[in-house]
Amino acid sequence: MIYLAEHEIGFDAGEIGFPSISGCRAIVLVTDGGLFGYHLAGKMKQIRMDNLLHFVDHHPQGGSPKKNLYVACMAPAGGSAADWAYQEARFIANRLGYYGTMYYASCDKYVGSVYVHFQDLNHATCIISARQWDRGVDGQDANKVNYVAGPNRGIAEGRAPSKMFNNQDLAQLKVIYPTKIPPGKPPKLEDISKF
Repeated sequence: MIYLAEHEIGFDAGEIGFPSISGCRAIVLVTDGGLFGYHLAGKMKQIRMDNLLHFVDHHPQGGSPKKNLYVACMAPAGGSAADWAYQEARFIANRLGYYGTMYYASCDKYVGSVYVHFQDLNHATCIISARQWDRGVDGQDANKVNYVAGPNRGIAEGRAPSKMFNNQDLAQLKVIYPTKIPPGKPPKLEDISKF
């Protein structure tokens, strides 16, 4: 199990948690080896995409066949989460060289911020679940340890945080059933940067 903070990229064979998703996107690529995750905060930028590609390409499981791509998020202020997620998913999939099925999981029933959890299912798909994020409880230092770099963690932009999450309450999670993203032409980076 790995928890990814903002701007973190990571890999785990079984589970990835995304603490505090509000204006962020929880992005997961399912492969034969497990799950690659990216906690995308803010707009996609070239440096972020380059670092995601580098992480996947140079990871020991990076050559595993790609099975599915998921994006979970809440609607941005004044926008449509589906439009946002569809365009970003198409862009990321194209850059990763993945041309299979993609899914969007809406977290719009939550207010403020949400914890999103992906659980690998036979290295083919995911079970996605979520719950309301409570910064005062979930964000406490008791749920964190000193940041430890390693082959299963990377940073898309900036520096690594001093602390990383190592615990979250999973008891209140509720399953989210994702929607299949319809095929479409991959947008250019400047097009998705408008969202």
